[in-house]
This record gives sequence, C-alpha cells and structure tokens, in this order.
Amino acid sequence: MARKGVSPVLASLLLVAIAAAAAVITYIWVSSYLGSAGRGVEAPQFRELLKVEGVRAEGGSVVVTVRNIGNAKATLRAAYVMKEGVAVASETLNVELEPGQAVDVKVSAQVPPGSYTVKIVTATGVEAIAPLPLSGAAQQPAQPEATLTVSVEPPEGGTTDPPPGEYRVAAGSAVTVRAEPNPGYAFSKWLLNGSDYSTSQEVTVTVRGPTSLTAVFSKLQPRFTITSWNQTITGPAGSKQRFVAEIENVGGANDTVEVKVLDNTGARVNSTQITLQPGQQGTAEMLLTLPSTAGTYTWTVEAFNTATGSVDDRKSFTVTVLRAIELVRNGDFSEGSRYWTLEDPWRVDPQQYARAQNRTNRDFAASIYQDVEIPAGTTSLTLSFSYYLAADPPGQVEKGGLTLKAFLLSGGNVVWESNPIQWDGSRTPVWRQFTQTFTVSVTGRVTLKITLTADVKEVGSPATIDAGLDNVSLVASAPP
Repeated sequence: MARKGVSPVLASLLLVAIAAAAAVITYIWVSSYLGSAGRGVEAPQFRELLKVEGVRAEGGSVVVTVRNIGNAKATLRAAYVMKEGVAVASETLNVELEPGQAVDVKVSAQVPPGSYTVKIVTATGVEAIAPLPLSGAAQQPAQPEATLTVSVEPPEGGTTDPPPGEYRVAAGSAVTVRAEPNPGYAFSKWLLNGSDYSTSQEVTVTVRGPTSLTAVFSKLQPRFTITSWNQTITGPAGSKQRFVAEIENVGGANDTVEVKVLDNTGARVNSTQITLQPGQQGTAEMLLTLPSTAGTYTWTVEAFNTATGSVDDRKSFTVTVLRAIELVRNGDFSEGSRYWTLEDPWRVDPQQYARAQNRTNRDFAASIYQDVEIPAGTTSLTLSFSYYLAADPPGQVEKGGLTLKAFLLSGGNVVWESNPIQWDGSRTPVWRQFTQTFTVSVTGRVTLKITLTADVKEVGSPATIDAGLDNVSLVASAPP
C-alpha cells in the first residue's frame, strides 16, 4: 500500500500549536522564577513537636516523661491532670527542651483512683496529651483531719488569735490560741470541750478529734476597801458624833459604794454613798447617834458594792457611851457663840461650827474657850471634837506649821494640855476626829481652851489659813 504524506496545511497548524504551548510554559516558568527571585529563597520550616513517652504515679504525684521530637527548642509552661475535660491538678512550668531532649515533669495530684488524662502545654500553645489510669495503690492515702472550734464567752468580752471560728487541721496537730479581752473586760479562763482547762491567756492544745476551745471573759467590776476609819467613838448617851472613813476603789471599773455603819445588833445607824474611779480614794462622812445607855459597844462599818450587790470590806470599831456628865455647853454651836469666847479670827459659821479663816503673812495664835465645872468624884475626863486644818499655798506654811492644842486652866495655870494636832499639808478642809481621855487632880471651875497656832512666812504672798471645830465635848466620868 502506498503511504500518504501530511498535508502542508495540517503541518502548519501543528507547528503553531506547539509554539503556543511552549510560549505558555516559558511564561509560567519565567513568572515563577521572577517571583522567587523577588522574594528570595524560602528558609526551611522549624517547628515544636512533643511526645509523651511515659506516665507513672509516685506517691501523691504524677510523673510525665515528655520528649521534644520537633526541630525547634520548646519551652514547657504548664502540666495538667484532667478528668473529663476539667483540670483537677496542675503545675506551672518553665522548662526548656532542646530538639530530641526528654524531661520528667511532676504534678502533685492528690486525687482518687480513676481514669485521667495528662496534658503538657508549651509557651506557644503546642500540646501533648496521654491517658493516665490511676489505681488506689498509686495514690498517697489522705491524712486524717480533725475539727477545732474556737469561740468566746460572752461574745462582746474579747476575741482570740486566730479569730473565733471552725478550723480543720491534721489530726494530732498542736494549735496555739491566744485570748485578747476587749476594753472593760478581763480574761478569765479557757474551757476545753466544756471543762475548765487553763487561766493562761495563751494555750496550746493537741487536736485529735472534734475539739472546742472557749475563751471566757469577765466584765471588770469595782472593788472597794476601807483604808482608814474612826476606830473609837466616845460620847455621852444619845449624842451625835462625827464618823469619817476613807474608801479606795481597787477594782477595774468605776461605780458607787455605799458606806454603812451598823450597830451591835446589825441595825443600820447611818449610811452614805460615794462614786469612785479605779484607783481613786474618797471620804465618807456621817453623824452617828450614840446609844441611850452607857456602856461599850462594837459597831461595824461596811463598804457595800452597789454594782455586785455584795459587801467588799468590813471593819469594826468601838463606841463608848460614858456614864458621865457633859461639861461643855453648846458644843455643836447650834446656839452660835453663846457660852463661848472666840478670839479673832474665830467665829461661828452659818453651818453651825466654829471656823477660823485668816489671810496673812504673819504668825498668829487665836483661841476659843469657855468655863466648865468639874464635879467632885470625877475619875477621868474625855475631850473630843471634830476638826479640820487647811492652808494655801503650802509653801507659805510649813507642814506642821498649823497646830491645834487644848488646855485646862485653873486659876490661870495650865493643869492639863492635849497632844498637839498638826496640819498634814492639806489644802482643802477634811474633817477628822480628835479624842483624848485624861485625869486631873482638880475639881470645880476650870477653863477649857482650844488654841490655833499658825507659823507663816513673812515673805511672799499671804497664806490663807482655814480651821474648823465642831461637836466639842468634855465628859466627866465617874463610877456608877
């Protein structure tokens, strides 16, 4: 068979098609080359890639072995133990892993047995996850706990360190607690499980089971004591005698004390009230009416605490009712200066007592006196009176520079003189009691004289002198 050749027309078309295809391929290659030349050659890609090679439980922790199988350094940031997508334990990390390097990561995981997942996360968010089955033998047993309840009684009394509340601690733990009272209260004691335990403010208790520890506080109360009082009172039957007692509040709160005087039968003779701050002293003054029958009696003065309703202190003193004749007339000055001669500056005060007031920078002496009759057969005489001595400023009058002294004069001669009563430095009047019993060998008319002597500095401002006398009594005693 004879072969036929390709038509010239068809050959021309094929050449055109081949040229066009070659042009397209050349364009794509050139475009690609120019694009690559414009960007430069792309560097090889480096990346992090982690692999968890092992997981094991050690005591109360989970240990994860993780390896960097990528070609870039990895920084581990966190490790998690997950249960159903929720983290039940975690550990913050800062571990760098070079490519190919492995490390053990430990996570504290006090969790019950079960199926868990561990997850390791890098700083760039790359994760590695592996299953973690935990059996009971792999976990550290939970340490037994006990409850300590701390409270205060009453609630407003104070607080504790640590504060009142309920605390769970490891069984067998020693816990130290300190009590701190609030103002107006004092710490009293600790109650351990309801029973008295300690009176120390700080205690340590061992908590082995449910334990209650209560700090008990008590409200501060006043407490009054009698520091001085008239230990003897002497006078005629039915006479009124001044009684003075000094009271001190030695407690922790201010309040009122009622000072009561009770006779030998327990009946109240008189009483008065004073209010004192802690550490403060006060004076209780009252008039006591002596019994109508001569004799010697034992009376009592009490400091009754109105805050607690109890007697804080009690003292006894002797009351002597004389079988005698009162020689002094108008001893209480209720009739003014009748029967008395008063030398200046003595005068009868509107409050019915003799008073000497003088402002001077010179020494002086002034007396008050009256004539009395000492009956025959007198065995003893008892002189008593209430008095006060005061001066201001103290520097102008030396301590002891004011003196009261009593005399009996017969025919102008001194037949008796009393013990001197000297100023104790008081700047304000404080009534006190003077009593002295003595004997004399004379009877008949004598003069009772009480003299105030003042020693005053002549330089400087004048001194103010103030003295008082009341209930002057001179009793002649004789056998029944």
